[in-house]
Amino acid sequence: MSRWIRPLAAVALLAALVSCTPETPDPEPSASNSGPAVTAEGPLKVSWTMPSDFAESSAVALPMVIADDKKTRIAALKNVDTIEAVMTASYALPQDFTGATDEALKAKIAEYDTAAGVTPQGEPILALASRHKGFVQVVTKSVNGKTVTFEATYLFFGPKLVQVICQWDKQESTVRNACQTVLRSLQIS
Repeated sequence: MSRWIRPLAAVALLAALVSCTPETPDPEPSASNSGPAVTAEGPLKVSWTMPSDFAESSAVALPMVIADDKKTRIAALKNVDTIEAVMTASYALPQDFTGATDEALKAKIAEYDTAAGVTPQGEPILALASRHKGFVQVVTKSVNGKTVTFEATYLFFGPKLVQVICQWDKQESTVRNACQTVLRSLQIS
């Protein structure tokens, strides 16, 4: 039965993300069809509403790093000694994904997964986050002999990438709710 929990959770997340916005994306829009004006310099600015029971943190590490040129924001669950956290990372990439197909973006996500040493729990699924088209994927990573599970949402904007990571250990439902708060309030400029 546990083999069905993650696929069902992914479907539930996809449904929740799609319900976050009244807009429906074009059947095959380009990777950067909506969103901020992209400039050549540095990562995009990302802001979001802090979920209740979470606070800014430097104690939790980003579980995967895509590029050196990045801006991050990490919020951890208050008053717990675990890795429950919601985080965003904004990257300036060496490659421009303007006009890339969904398949090309999924292939790039697979490259990122391999480079970061994470194990995907299925293929990336098309999703919307605060009116931005992207992909969401649940992955696991072994850290100090322990398996860490997190959900990564990838939003491509030409040569920029915004990633939302929701990581849990013992309080998955709390983190998933916090993740919805972040995804619904995400502002990218």
